[in-house]
Amino acid sequence: LRVILPALRSVSVFLLLLLLVEPVLTLLMKRTVPPTIITLLDTSASMAVGDTGSRLEQARRVMGSEEFARLKSASRMETWIFADAPSRADFDTLSRIAPTGNATDIGAAIRAAIAASATTKSNPSALLLLSDGTHNYGADPLHVIEDLPVPVYAVGLGNPADLLMDVQIVDARIEVPGIAGRSLSVRVDLRSWGFDGRETVVRLLE
Repeated sequence: LRVILPALRSVSVFLLLLLLVEPVLTLLMKRTVPPTIITLLDTSASMAVGDTGSRLEQARRVMGSEEFARLKSASRMETWIFADAPSRADFDTLSRIAPTGNATDIGAAIRAAIAASATTKSNPSALLLLSDGTHNYGADPLHVIEDLPVPVYAVGLGNPADLLMDVQIVDARIEVPGIAGRSLSVRVDLRSWGFDGRETVVRLLE
């Protein structure tokens, strides 16, 4: 009793002092989340151009390189393909995708990828764009990325001299109401680059 009673009194005094100090228990948890990187791959028809291999093959070589493999292993990779419209793609199926798109809408691809990431709350750290850069449809991608919260890194594909050649349909208007069975007059405004003194064929498809 001579030992137990002083010990109990000491414990009681210690607990009383502990309550007066008002201790706070802080639990710190640390979790490492890999960054999300969205890869946008151009699959428009212009990606089939190339003398020693198409531009799409150049993009596949980039995505098959050791540097890209290290990037993929250290991050969460989301892949999109785009031409006139964007869509999600499985990374393992990119080798079977053909460049058959009718136009190149880079702005729409960026918007769709960012909107999808907001829905899934993946919070991408960056966008990686693989394209020949011949944007010819939709909103100007430079305007799209002005207020973008993440950086866009572009990998240009193809010969820079060939990339300067392009034709864009600026506007198309029907001059008079169309009547079935009769010829229809359509006024089309074009803008071109790299065709000074040259001729080319422009097809209008509906």
